[in-house]
Order: sequence, then C-alpha cells, then structure tokens
Amino acid sequence: MTDPYAEIAAELRRIADDFETLAGKDIAAPALSLAVQPRGTTDNGIVAAVDAIAGVLLGKPGITRHMSGGVYHHDAGGYRGALRIDVFQQVSDPVAREQAAELARLRAELAALTGTTAVTG
Repeated sequence: MTDPYAEIAAELRRIADDFETLAGKDIAAPALSLAVQPRGTTDNGIVAAVDAIAGVLLGKPGITRHMSGGVYHHDAGGYRGALRIDVFQQVSDPVAREQAAELARLRAELAALTGTTAVTG
C-alpha cells in the first residue's frame, strides 16, 4: 500500500500538467478550490491532522468553531495564489470534551481516595 499523501501529491502534479496545457488559450480563468477533510477516529487525531495539513498548505493551524446546526468543525482556510484551500473536519463540542475529561479525572481521584476500583455515573 502506498502512502495516501504521496498518491494525492502525484495526482495533483498530473492535474497541474493538465492545467498547463490550457495556458495561452483564450479561455476564462477558473475559480479553483481544494477541500481537504482528514479522516480520524478521535477528536485529538482529527485536530492533529487538520493542524498538520493546514500548517503545510496554509502556514497556520486550524481552530475549532461552532457551526450552524450545533456542530463543531476544526478548520483552517485561506488562499494560496488563486487557489482557495479549506481544511476541516467535524469534532465534538470542546467544552463537553473538557468536562468529560475533568469528570474522569475526578472519578479516578475519588476511587483512589476511597480505595475503590471505579466510580461511574
């Protein structure tokens, strides 16, 4: 299995070669965009992937935003020349994540203090 990033880079080079065949022709310039949605199984993994990809393509990490409809995206967007680039993926509510982590920490602390093996809610 080849690296997916190597495959993507190779295909983008072929697309660039195809676009180059249009140079010098009297046709209207296109509006071109690239949407990148990294796959991940955890919020931390998704955030790390968005930040890494946005870092190399846009020179900045993503930020987590509350979107319409109540969902959250970790995203970064901008231009590289005439190319619009958006790197994004849905993540869970960051406040709820922090609260769940704090609750797990407090439960573990309580279990340690009381000598029990687990405290669940």
